[in-house]
Amino acid sequence: MQLTKLEKIGIVSSILVAVGEDALAKHIDLQRLEEEFGPIVNGATEKECGEATLSVLNKMIASLLEDKG
Repeated sequence: MQLTKLEKIGIVSSILVAVGEDALAKHIDLQRLEEEFGPIVNGATEKECGEATLSVLNKMIASLLEDKG
């Protein structure tokens, strides 16, 4: 399954929100994420971010359904 950068950022962002930045700060460099992701996210519209989220969700569901065995 191929994911775009915006789709990958959406996944990472969702995990950050779910787990919490404080818990993850011990394991990842949040400043580096902001430096890398910031320009990409700031260059995308809200609609593009929403479409990327739905796209990755659809890709993951399709992949899971293909891997029935």
